[in-house]
Amino acid sequence: MKGVVEQVTKNGDLVEVDGVPGISTMINTTSGFHNIRQYAEDIKNKYILRELLNIPNIIYSTVFDPEADQEKIIGLLEEKLLNIASNGSENDLQDITDVLLESVKQIEEWRSIKPDENGAIITGIPTGFDSLNEITRGWQPGNLIIIAARPSCGKTAFALNVVRAAAAHFEKMEPVKRKRKKVLIWSLEMKAARLALRLISAIAKIFLTKIQTGRLEDWEMKQLYVRAIEPLSGMGIMIDDNSNTTLQKIKSKARRLARKGQLGMIIIDYMQLVGADEKSGNREQEVSKLSRGLKNLSQETGVPVMALSQLSREVEKRKDRPGEPMLSDLRESGGIEQDADLVGMLYGASQGLIDLDASAASKIFVKIAKQRDGILDTVQLEFNKDIQLMEDIGKAEQALGLPGNFRPAPEIRHFNEPKESGAKLFIQPGSKMNGDEDTPF
Repeated sequence: MKGVVEQVTKNGDLVEVDGVPGISTMINTTSGFHNIRQYAEDIKNKYILRELLNIPNIIYSTVFDPEADQEKIIGLLEEKLLNIASNGSENDLQDITDVLLESVKQIEEWRSIKPDENGAIITGIPTGFDSLNEITRGWQPGNLIIIAARPSCGKTAFALNVVRAAAAHFEKMEPVKRKRKKVLIWSLEMKAARLALRLISAIAKIFLTKIQTGRLEDWEMKQLYVRAIEPLSGMGIMIDDNSNTTLQKIKSKARRLARKGQLGMIIIDYMQLVGADEKSGNREQEVSKLSRGLKNLSQETGVPVMALSQLSREVEKRKDRPGEPMLSDLRESGGIEQDADLVGMLYGASQGLIDLDASAASKIFVKIAKQRDGILDTVQLEFNKDIQLMEDIGKAEQALGLPGNFRPAPEIRHFNEPKESGAKLFIQPGSKMNGDEDTPF
């Protein structure tokens, strides 16, 4: 006790603790070493209770703000409660024996997975492209995936192909709708109805222009319902097209679905349009904070988070390997490159390549520029802009029965038109049907 009194006196706190009698009282009422664990738990419990007492202050200080946003307030409260709940509840230090047991368990699960029809082992959510499945093993749980490209290079079309594949995967895993995992899409550049039209066009394989202009035959309208609208209505796809979306709002909505066990995948189109919860005046810092937040969300929810991103104009100025992007071309932030588990970059063929081979105009290259747990490679896809559909080249030719550049010969009917319908092939103004002249489209 003497040493304690001397130290407290030296610190000038003797009066604060009610002098020597106060110190004596504390020593006599303090638990011994044999109760130290319980004593530590009691301190932790009191700390958590004090933190909970601050919750009403947060509510009071935010709800009366003239610009109060209910989603933002709810998100702040959810994050605060999660931080309190997780404080000290997990031991960050893990024994290597326990880690190895988890690793062996994971390896055994992978060994039990049967190859798909193409021989690929998919340990995550199928990408929708056989060539990418082989490289990535699917979109992995807890990963942040960045798909980057210059404007009008097909980012949204690529994402919608991913959406269809993921939704079909969850539908196969769980036939019961109410238990099925959902694919969440945040569309900040395009309204939900426009996304739906693109999905309908791609699935029904009918030109988007024909749908938008209403120039549909009766058999085509029936095809829309049978092939696209009815199947889509049963898929677990949810779209948020609120242009004022922030990271906090994304987290809040995703967490609610995750708590119900219904969150399967998150797709954001595109991340530079996500608003900052707190303006810092430095856009690079805001984007870095956003990428870190999306990475944390993917790990917290255990689902893949795919964010589309813009590339800088530098990719167009590069003289060596023109048009091919690099990680340094990611726009506005090095934080995106750092936080991402996988970075895929979309780009088209150079004009020089198109001059050599006209069919290259419909090719889209997907360059896997970063993958933490996998190889780096580049694959080729076929992009039919008329129906906003991307496919593996071989699969596209087989599915539609068309040449690789999607320019049908005159005798080929409009996609899979029923022969008995007698409907004519849709021809754009100026197109010619003579086999010796230009083919339509």
